[in-house]
Amino acid sequence: MVRNSEWYYTSTCRESLRALQDGLAQLA
Repeated sequence: MVRNSEWYYTSTCRESLRALQDGLAQLA
């Protein structure tokens, strides 16, 4: 369960950073 939770947290972080980069790219 801990591993699954950690993986979910990492996956969410990656998606958030990816969306943030996409937004900055569009602004730039």
